[in-house]
Amino acid sequence: MPEKKTIIFTSAYSYLSNPQYYSFVDKLNDIKKVYLHVKDPLSVVFDEKLIKKDEILRYFDEYIEIDYNLKEELLKVYEERQGFWKRISFKIIKPYYDYKKRLLSHLDQIKPDAIVTCSDMTVSDRVISDWCRKKRKSQIILQNCFIDNINYTKYNFRHNVRYFFFNKLLRAPLYIKQHLYGSENYKSHLLLWSDYYILDPKRKNTHFIGNAVFDKLFQQFSKKKKKSDIITICTQPLDELFSVKIFDEVNKYFKIALEKFPNVSFYMKVHPREEISKYQKIFPEKKYTNVKVVKDYNLHELLMKSFGQISINSFTSFEAAALGIPIIILNPNDEINTYDHFREEIDIRIRKPEEISEAIKTIQSNDYWELFLKKRDKYFNKMLYFTDGKSNERTAAKIRELAA
Repeated sequence: MPEKKTIIFTSAYSYLSNPQYYSFVDKLNDIKKVYLHVKDPLSVVFDEKLIKKDEILRYFDEYIEIDYNLKEELLKVYEERQGFWKRISFKIIKPYYDYKKRLLSHLDQIKPDAIVTCSDMTVSDRVISDWCRKKRKSQIILQNCFIDNINYTKYNFRHNVRYFFFNKLLRAPLYIKQHLYGSENYKSHLLLWSDYYILDPKRKNTHFIGNAVFDKLFQQFSKKKKKSDIITICTQPLDELFSVKIFDEVNKYFKIALEKFPNVSFYMKVHPREEISKYQKIFPEKKYTNVKVVKDYNLHELLMKSFGQISINSFTSFEAAALGIPIIILNPNDEINTYDHFREEIDIRIRKPEEISEAIKTIQSNDYWELFLKKRDKYFNKMLYFTDGKSNERTAAKIRELAA
């Protein structure tokens, strides 16, 4: 009997990657599936809170964890160095070498036939990409969310010099080649939802498989209007991504909604990168009795109980719409400058605080429900190749093929 193929699945951005993996790995029973907790510095803070070994092993055959926290080691160095020397000291580079050495050691020991990641823009992704290229193994990059840099700007000459010096000459994976999803290594395989997300039309090894997470969402969708008094609000770290001013402005919109609709139950689902205490202080339940601030609730179960969802151009609104939940998108005075994947084709857009009351009344109406259903069909036909509930099978089949 031939030996099983082995595939590694990496942990970076686990709040996005794990749901993707869980939605199709049961179709790979003929494959040895290894979950590698890479502790990438870009996502390790929230990965550490979300990754639970017992849960992982319900889906994977083996769980392996790197015994090195690059982010902690870098912080130690930064605390020691001052000013100009922070950026050029060899002490800054050494932790990257140590991390790379440990990650490569695991890859050489496991000897995978392919490696599945959900990004190619992290430190661990760059190490993995280089290893796959040398070993002639497939690196499979699975689209797990929106691709927000469709209108990207190429990095300048200074960045390119740094990339060449550190990544190529010193072999320290400090920099990415371009701020462009799927550009680090064109030999890697990019699995996308549809051609809407192609950033480089000339890129080879691009495959369209849909989104396996949406399989259950489309299966649970009903054309019957939901009887509910719940609205889900999904937060985002706006103070970190933009400014405290925008963060405060958006919270003003939320407060108006809570005050104007006392008979609506609002669930405020806190983003994985944020602390729940931040919102508990802003929206104390003693003052706002119709809101419950939550973080660990299952988002899809919460949305299934809701008649509407509010966010700030969030991927969660894409999921809500897939389930058949009307969505409201906030953008105070159009100050939030992100790539708009909704384009007011499926959402109600709010730019002024006084508009939120009318928006909530609209999504409660029967007339809007019929309009929303028409907009939803048109929107997803454009954004996704597949809404047939079989993307999990396509994803598993393509990964099996690329690991052969």
